[in-house]
Formats: sequence, structure tokens, C-alpha cells
Amino acid sequence: MDLFGDVKIACKQREHLSPHNFHVLASKRLGGRFAQQTNFISDFQDIVPALYGDVGSKLAAWKKSAPKIKEDRSSSVDVSTEALAEDASKFEQYG
Repeated sequence: MDLFGDVKIACKQREHLSPHNFHVLASKRLGGRFAQQTNFISDFQDIVPALYGDVGSKLAAWKKSAPKIKEDRSSSVDVSTEALAEDASKFEQYG
């Protein structure tokens, strides 16, 4: 599965669920270098900062986006305090 190509595959048959955590896996072929402790430690010290730079530093808590203004808001009635409050209450029900 490739989430970069289609993020919707992560939700198939799980639309009612929200993700709460995930696992990050980094893999690098070390070949014979894995057998020697010095090489392993050196490679590990290179991999961890690279992984953090590529993934960890970009992580942030998810925030729900603000509601979009409807395109059909062409009259003053559509943007009245009451109409906007009604839309806001609908938005809060889903949050």
C-alpha cells in the first residue's frame, strides 16, 4: 500500500474511526556492517537524525480546519448573525 498515492486507502471500511497513533518504520540495508558493533553504532547515529529531520520534525497535532464559507452566500440574510450561528452549531456537532 502506498499512502502517498492514495490516502483514502487508510480509511477503507473504517470511516467511523479516527487515528490515535501510528508507527514509523525506517529500514536501511547494512549488509555485513551490522555484524560489527562500531559500524552499527556509527550507522545508527547517522540514521536517527536523518529520520527525525525527514519525519519527526514535521509532526504536529492534527487540527480541524475552519468551516468553508458557502459560495451561495449572496444575500444579507445568508450572512446574518442567525444564519452564521446556525452553521457554527452544525460545525461544532462534528468537532
